[in-house]
Amino acid sequence: MKASQESQIIAALKKGPLTPLQALREIGTLRLAARISDLRMKGWPIETTMVEVLGNKRVARYTLQQKRPRRALVAPLGKGLTSDY
Repeated sequence: MKASQESQIIAALKKGPLTPLQALREIGTLRLAARISDLRMKGWPIETTMVEVLGNKRVARYTLQQKRPRRALVAPLGKGLTSDY
């Protein structure tokens, strides 16, 4: 059985930084930013750094900050993720 994209992304991040092009080549995901957002919502401490490539293009480079996930960000029932709790 093939691992989920999220688990493949975590495995890749544990080896080092990951860019969208690397994720496309190694994992086959076209929407790395969306998967990173999902992982952050589940508590994974992933940092984004914008890096310049080809002299004038900028892309995101994602780095896993810790080995274990933080506590997941969960809103109380009936509330959205806003500051008016």
